[in-house]
Amino acid sequence: MKRIIVWLMTLCRIGLGLVIIKTGFDFARGTGPFAYREADALTGGFVMILGAYCIITGLTRHFFDQSD
Repeated sequence: MKRIIVWLMTLCRIGLGLVIIKTGFDFARGTGPFAYREADALTGGFVMILGAYCIITGLTRHFFDQSD
């Protein structure tokens, strides 16, 4: 049961990271909900990096966790 919960949490982190990356991409291009704003590549890139960080930390916690 514990493994199922750990995998679900890992998948949630990956999903959240992908949504953050997509939002950063839209922000950098000025599309989607950010269509009426000026495109800002620097802020969009920063948000994409935050999304990648969420994915990487989710995977590293799952595969390299030494606690029981």
